[in-house]
Amino acid sequence: MEYNSLITNKKRNLITSGTYEKTLFLNLFTDWLDEAHERIIVVEGFVNSESIKLSFNSLYDIIIEIAERALFVEYKVFEENIKTSVKSTAKLLCKFEKKLLSVKYRKYLLDEYPELFRLVFININYFITNLNDIISYYINDFNEIKKIFDLKNSGIEYIKMGLGDRHNNNKSTTLLQLEGEKK
Repeated sequence: MEYNSLITNKKRNLITSGTYEKTLFLNLFTDWLDEAHERIIVVEGFVNSESIKLSFNSLYDIIIEIAERALFVEYKVFEENIKTSVKSTAKLLCKFEKKLLSVKYRKYLLDEYPELFRLVFININYFITNLNDIISYYINDFNEIKKIFDLKNSGIEYIKMGLGDRHNNNKSTTLLQLEGEKK
């Protein structure tokens, strides 16, 4: 994943709806998150793109945990500077959300909060590695898992990571919900 991809000039799409203060901060990291989606293993019959999409909620929680304080301060500064021209909170959030996609603002934030970007970048890479490891382990050990748990289906409905303390490059307890099976 390219660290500087966040500050290259290109058209970016919002990844959130603009109605939640915390999740709108994810738009700052669209390039990295898009690439992370592309780097996850999808294996027909075992894991599909929808189950991968659901598993990203764990990563979003980590990013929000890292970024929310600094970006909330930036949002409040933005709110104070624009307050007179925008009355609606929803419109204000939408304007800030779009600002997070601009290269100029991203460069400013990168200069202002380099450690925030470093931590988010590292955690996205940990997530990619850990999710791919979980999928690989499941596929490699499926025959044994199938016997032990008397499974009839192999497809993963969703993967929920981060259910315990994170350690060793953000590894943690993970739940696999199988299609039509027990957790």
